[in-house]
Amino acid sequence: MNIPTSMNEQTLVMEAGQYLILCSDGIRSRWETYKYPHITKYDLSILAAALYKDYARKTDDMSIVVCRFN
Repeated sequence: MNIPTSMNEQTLVMEAGQYLILCSDGIRSRWETYKYPHITKYDLSILAAALYKDYARKTDDMSIVVCRFN
């Protein structure tokens, strides 16, 4: 296992109401949230669970973080 020796800082400007979804490499990279219309009116853990269910690589560990900016 290779452990990174450095980290790159990134800045992202977000507006109120926008979502940020972060996931590890255990989730396939070609997913689209448009497949889940109106899912964001529920708790965001529902969106995380849907992405996990539909796009998880069953051979790797995975994590998903979904947040909304106020």
